[in-house]
Amino acid sequence: MKFTSSVRAGKRSPAVQFFRDYEWLIIVLLFFFFLALGCIGYAKNYAAQGKPLYAPSIVYQAFQLFFTNFNPGNGPVPIELELGRFLAPLLFLYTAGKALAEILHKQFSLIYLRLFYKEHVVICGLGTKGLFLAADFCRNGYRVVVIELDKENDMIDQCREHGAIVLTGNAADTDMLYKAKVTKAMCIVATCGQDGVNAEIAVNVRKMVRQRKGKTLTCYVHVSDVQLCNLLKEREITGGQDDSFLLEFFNIYNSSARILANKYFNFYEGCPDIQSNKDDKNPPLTDVALVGFDSLGECLMLYAVKSWRKVFNLYGKKLRFTVIDENVQAKINDFIKRYPLTEDYCEIHFRVGDLGQGDCDAVFIQSSDELTGLKTALSLLNKNRNTLIILCMMNTGGIPGLLRSADPNDGSLADDDKYNRLHAFGLLDMTCRVEELLHGTHETLAMAMHNLYVEQNKNDPKKKAALVPWVQLDESHKEQSRREANYVGKLLKEVSCELILLTELKEKHFQFTPEEAEKMAELEHERWYNHRIDEGWKYGEERDEARKMNNMLLPWADLPDESKEYNIDMINRLPELLEEVGFRIYRVKCGNN
Repeated sequence: MKFTSSVRAGKRSPAVQFFRDYEWLIIVLLFFFFLALGCIGYAKNYAAQGKPLYAPSIVYQAFQLFFTNFNPGNGPVPIELELGRFLAPLLFLYTAGKALAEILHKQFSLIYLRLFYKEHVVICGLGTKGLFLAADFCRNGYRVVVIELDKENDMIDQCREHGAIVLTGNAADTDMLYKAKVTKAMCIVATCGQDGVNAEIAVNVRKMVRQRKGKTLTCYVHVSDVQLCNLLKEREITGGQDDSFLLEFFNIYNSSARILANKYFNFYEGCPDIQSNKDDKNPPLTDVALVGFDSLGECLMLYAVKSWRKVFNLYGKKLRFTVIDENVQAKINDFIKRYPLTEDYCEIHFRVGDLGQGDCDAVFIQSSDELTGLKTALSLLNKNRNTLIILCMMNTGGIPGLLRSADPNDGSLADDDKYNRLHAFGLLDMTCRVEELLHGTHETLAMAMHNLYVEQNKNDPKKKAALVPWVQLDESHKEQSRREANYVGKLLKEVSCELILLTELKEKHFQFTPEEAEKMAELEHERWYNHRIDEGWKYGEERDEARKMNNMLLPWADLPDESKEYNIDMINRLPELLEEVGFRIYRVKCGNN
């Protein structure tokens, strides 16, 4: 649920930022300044009364000013003493209040959390990914609770400045998860440094929300290893039906590669000839060099080939990749062994050292070191006059920020003819965003199912409320599509089918047999029927959403043949929809079959 936070992440004035950075130093300096004012004032007061100037007594009385103990006797009150008597107590009250607030902050946060938080976001682990996500959720108006194990983590203050509540403790502990009110949350994100801890968090949350009613809780789990993440993704959809809990796995390298591929490898049927497309702002790339072939490079090549295979027959040529890395031959051989059909769609060349003088369409540079990556990019920019240089780092602050163009969404680092060929993308900037995180596998499949529903029913005025783009769709209809997507795994198991990631790059689509399609359509209708009944819907001859009446709310056997055919047709389109989100259906061989 979104809300307007009183603590925003916007820019502060330099004076305010300076005070926040040096607050305690300023308080100490003011303490000695006001103490000095009091000493000077009392010294003048003593002198006017003819009292001896006894330093310990003067300092003691000046110190008492902080506690509103003012005793000038019968002598005059110098201006220094007047200022000290008013300013010193104010400084004491401010310091005491700040100290008390910091001591009680955790207790007040827990009380506020317990009383007012629901439909919020819980982020477990405050590393760089956690901080980026917390900041972006807050900027988009979500309530955010962060659980961090290390009490001394420097990012805690930054996170609180964005408006998030930070709890310190073990995020895998159920008591801590209850304190964060995960049972009332909209979603939970596990970004701890260890994949095992993230998995334990997901397991515990699933147990805690088993009896949850209403909207499904989605748990996003970050998995550091790309191959492991891909294997786990196969279980996202086929992992079983659970209306209270949904599991999504994500990896920043995989997500970044998908985003970059959509930007630079967006091949489609009817795409203009590659050569004539050179003048476009982001022409599709067919001759690419990869400097570094680790997680990001592998994923980027896979996404590029998946896109190219759709138009391969139109052009009759292969994508060309040149890979520059240490031990590159062993890496390429391992890659081809895992994805053998890649060679059907691309030529892979490799070398050790630099790229040389030859121009290609683009060079992707992956570097964990900002300075090394930028140095390589600038060097290639000077050598290769017609080549697009894409620099990929964890984030794009620091030195690249000095060269950034006026348009932050462009990615280019400057506006002149030379440097506009140099683009910088931060992996965290691209992936640790609300929009990117929330559009996981299930959400994307639900959107695809909704788009198909709109296409199939665009001429039915009775369904007008649901025939709108996904972004305009109300939450109740979105939840219906999400539940339908969540049930796909159950349907596939009923006909002895499983899912595999679309990495084999085969051309032929999977097809259900007529018997399989009818069985799955009946099961899906039964799920929809029971859920509608539970929500209070009833059969009516005319569809009326306001009165919760539906003319299709009948058992499968009583449905008109036309409606049965409609449901069967939707099932037959399922393989195509699953391929859109990166999966292929295959039949499981049972026994001796």
